[in-house]
Amino acid sequence: MTAMVHRQLSIQAPDRIKQIDLVSCDNEEAYLAGLHPRPATIDLGIEARAKLAVENIVEAISSTNIQAPVLLRSEPSLIQGDS
Repeated sequence: MTAMVHRQLSIQAPDRIKQIDLVSCDNEEAYLAGLHPRPATIDLGIEARAKLAVENIVEAISSTNIQAPVLLRSEPSLIQGDS
């Protein structure tokens, strides 16, 4: 969504785009690479959560014991954009 909003701002308000603070989510390089100025993004730690999820799935498959649900958490971090 950030890329679409960024594009529309670039077209409709090119002189104001640097005055608007856009914040993206998920820190997806493919979505942010072509944006200038590059917006800040919130990194939700998706790769770390995915790794933990796979480890828990592998453990559950290899175990004969039924375990309680596992809660996966990660701390989001803000990655600054271009000024």
